[in-house]
Amino acid sequence: MSFSFSAPTCITLLTRQILHGHKTKMITEKNSDVSPKEVANLRESVVWNRNEEIYPEVLMRHSAYFTSRNSAGKLIGYVSVLSDEVTDAFILDLMVDPEYQREGIGLSLVESVLDYVESLEIQCLHVTFQDHLEEFYGKCGFHIFKAGIFDFKHMRRNVNKFSILNLTNAP
Repeated sequence: MSFSFSAPTCITLLTRQILHGHKTKMITEKNSDVSPKEVANLRESVVWNRNEEIYPEVLMRHSAYFTSRNSAGKLIGYVSVLSDEVTDAFILDLMVDPEYQREGIGLSLVESVLDYVESLEIQCLHVTFQDHLEEFYGKCGFHIFKAGIFDFKHMRRNVNKFSILNLTNAP
C-alpha cells in the first residue's frame, strides 16, 4: 500500500554551504508530496522509532506539515502542526537529517510554522522538547517554562497514588 500526499504551497528557498564551498538549494514546502516511508526514514536517521504505519493518518489529520528537501529531492527536514485553529497550535515531530543539522533548516521549518500559525490568527503555539533543545527553541523566540506530558505508550498510570478528595475526613 503506497500513500502520497500533495498540495504544495508556501515555498521558501534557502541555501546551505557544504564542505567544499558549493551551495545547494533547499526547498521548504507546506503539505508537499511526502510518503510515510520518507518520514519513517527521516525518523530513523534522528534515532526515533520509524512509526511508518501511523504516518498515513498523521499526514491527513494534522493541520499542516512542512518538509525540506535537498536539490536531489531527498527529505532532510520535517515538522507538523496540530491545531484547533482558534487559540492553540502545537509543533510536532520537528526533525532534520543529522547530515544537515546546524545549518538553519530546523529554524526555517519553525519559521514556516510560525508564519502559518500567525496567518490563522491563533493565539499560542506550543512545543515540547528535551532539555538539550532549549537553546534552539529559545533562539526561535519561544518563551521557555516548565510543562508536563503523559506518554501513554511508555508510561503507566497509577491511580492509587492520586486522591482528589478524601470524603471520609471531610468536616
